[in-house]
Amino acid sequence: MEQKAAAGDAQLQLALGYTVGGYLPKDDKLAAKWCSEAARQGLVAAETTLGYWYSTGKGVPHSDKEAMRWWRKAADQGSADAQFNLGEFYGLGRGTKRDYKQASNWFFKAAEQGEPDAQYHLGLMYEASNGVPSDTNEALRWFRLSGAQGFSDAREKVDAYAKLFPPQHEFSLGSSRRSALIKHLKKWLTSIRLNPPTERCQYPPNAAQT
Repeated sequence: MEQKAAAGDAQLQLALGYTVGGYLPKDDKLAAKWCSEAARQGLVAAETTLGYWYSTGKGVPHSDKEAMRWWRKAADQGSADAQFNLGEFYGLGRGTKRDYKQASNWFFKAAEQGEPDAQYHLGLMYEASNGVPSDTNEALRWFRLSGAQGFSDAREKVDAYAKLFPPQHEFSLGSSRRSALIKHLKKWLTSIRLNPPTERCQYPPNAAQT
């Protein structure tokens, strides 16, 4: 097993070498070849990277379905980057039929691992009732977690909620007052266009995940 992992690490290093150039000539096709070899060894970072390359056509024919196939392998091994990417593609309908329930499921897995982009997008799902029940408390909770890590879009959401739910009232409102505020919030949400998940496939992935 260790020998297999060592072989995968070496193959991934070759792939990255051919990607950036320098001590090796830059060659996307050779990079993809060695990345594929490492991914077949089950190396999470290679699986995530290969999925990204299929999603962009870097060194391999563009294929969103292949991208999702490799991300699924990495996601099943716990890669938060791959889990986020799956959530994004399910939300966008890339490589598969659009499925907000699947999108929210993968965002949740990545968000639980502390991935700030996933936390933000999960907040959006709760806010817009896409794949999950409408829940402003949950939306705000995930926005706060994401914003605490410096994610600017999430901080903007937290600030917007603060204007609607002052601290002295938050979570302790009478039923009539709370209903009025929720109605106002929903009206506010429909007055703006909720942006779909921005296409982000992080590269290079966290090489510490193996």
